Amino acid sequence: MGRTKYSEEKRNEIVSSFVKATIEIMKEDGVEAVSIRSVSARAGYSSATLYLYFTDLNELISIASVFYLRNYVRDISETCPSQECSAEELYRYTWETFARHALNKPEIYLNLFFGPNSGSLQEMVHEYYALFPEELENIRRGPVLGMLEAGNLHDRNRAVLAPYAEEIGMPEGEMEMANNITVAYFRSILERACKMDLDESTKKHLVGEFLQGAFFILRT
Repeated sequence: MGRTKYSEEKRNEIVSSFVKATIEIMKEDGVEAVSIRSVSARAGYSSATLYLYFTDLNELISIASVFYLRNYVRDISETCPSQECSAEELYRYTWETFARHALNKPEIYLNLFFGPNSGSLQEMVHEYYALFPEELENIRRGPVLGMLEAGNLHDRNRAVLAPYAEEIGMPEGEMEMANNITVAYFRSILERACKMDLDESTKKHLVGEFLQGAFFILRT
């Protein structure tokens, strides 16, 4: 992001205005309606000001897209299994919950986790939650929160895969390979979903297909 031209408080106010404007446009007209001009007009600042804080439009869209993790974060916080659950149950639960929410907005999740700015996702997630810290209130500590804060999907998955891999005696090298294959497989599911007319039955089928494949990877 660009160099700060105002106080930290004013800087946060400006950045949050751009992010909120982008979210509003995405909700009303879809991500394809987001432009430098439309966001600047709605935020009440010039395009030049926008470029002080964001490298390009896709970076702004990516940060704003963290908004679409809101329902997922709330869901995983409210329904997370107890600490007594097994590592396998936690692993299944986190992927099932994530996949279910991702398939509600596959284009958003594909860009967020695999798009051109996905390499900076951890920084963008931290930036978003620094602007809107209330969205992380009441989230449990432990593997799930670590996964939420990790950013990129490889690190997120590793946070819940590592305890399961230890439980089943999987060497670290094999765990990393399984992690990479699982994330790549999930990407392929998202890419397919973006080309489909998704109804609830199709989403449920894709979630089940992914989970079957994810555990097949760990058994192989």
